[in-house]
Amino acid sequence: MRRPPAVQVAVLAVVIAGLSVWAGLSIALEGTPGTAGSSAPTAGDFRFVNATAWLGSTFVHGAPQAFGFNGDATWVTGVVGNPGPTSVPYPLLGGLGSPYGGPTPSNLSANVAQLFHAGDTLGIGWNGSSWLITGEAAWGSVASGALAAYSDGQWTNLTPLIAPYFGGNGGVWFDAWNGTAWLLGGGSNNVTGVLVSLQGSTVHNLTPLIPDNSANTWIQCLAWNGSAWLVGGHGIFGALDGNRYTNLLPGSEFTDGGLYAADWNGTEWLVGGGEPAVVEFLRGSDLVPGPPLAPSFSDWVNSIVWDGRGWYIAGAGTASSQARFPGLEYLDASSGVLVNLAGQLPSEFGQGEIQFGGPAPFAPIGTILFLGQGGLTATKPGPSHGAAVTVARL
Repeated sequence: MRRPPAVQVAVLAVVIAGLSVWAGLSIALEGTPGTAGSSAPTAGDFRFVNATAWLGSTFVHGAPQAFGFNGDATWVTGVVGNPGPTSVPYPLLGGLGSPYGGPTPSNLSANVAQLFHAGDTLGIGWNGSSWLITGEAAWGSVASGALAAYSDGQWTNLTPLIAPYFGGNGGVWFDAWNGTAWLLGGGSNNVTGVLVSLQGSTVHNLTPLIPDNSANTWIQCLAWNGSAWLVGGHGIFGALDGNRYTNLLPGSEFTDGGLYAADWNGTEWLVGGGEPAVVEFLRGSDLVPGPPLAPSFSDWVNSIVWDGRGWYIAGAGTASSQARFPGLEYLDASSGVLVNLAGQLPSEFGQGEIQFGGPAPFAPIGTILFLGQGGLTATKPGPSHGAAVTVARL
């Protein structure tokens, strides 16, 4: 079972340092993504560029969770904490360009330290005029959902708006924008899935629409295809159209685990989760089994990204020794060929996992940026560390 984001971050070391000034990481592009023929790809048809240095010193001992791009800059959310029973997590927020260009990085963590006190920043989104950052704050021993907006140099604490829904050992773990309103998902009360929409300062509680929503459920995937929402999480899988919720969990591959990732290619969804890691196609209301993932990709799927010709499927597996390692495969849409790419990831992802992926800012179309962490193992003590890589199919 995949744990909620607040629990899944491994023991981390306290190193709260500013992002190292980055004057532009020079990366040579060997070919242009998307120009190769239509034959089934092999592992050699993908270009990997280690982008970990781009994260700077803030995430050296931290865990990047997600990134957002507003056309000018990239913001990365995350957390850092110290080992031991007295650990106090510290929310991270970095303002970055990208490995391919953009403004000089800056450490924004001080701006969110009070808003996300002793917690973490998790989801992030841009609606055309402002950033929305989700996560958790902890006061005493109780964690609760936290929400903040940033626009034109001003921070706004929106936590009071959502506190009635995400309080009591919960958090806002995901947000998404559909052009009109925000959809926020997460959990509360050890743990029950919570789903609300936010339009301006108006909050609509959509949680009652979710059937069989009880303890040990949470929402961790929200995606929009232009007409309806896909909602996923542990024990939750459905489609939301206005106030009509269609429960897709029965008969799916996610009844014993959760759905944590999805992407739309203009015709159909590819959805994934675990445990064990599995993917399915959603075509209308019909679920079609996807190809079996590599045996080493055993735990869960965290991220699915469409690049125009296929889907990247990213997440984690666990060896018999309980050492964690990343999973990354590519599913070609035209041939149905599944290519295992995990062996090409940089060493920084060793004993770790990929958390989040999306189109790389400032990069050629088809280039995908993945964030994650390494050093996650039950047998090797010590801090985890941030990792980043860009991948492009040639």
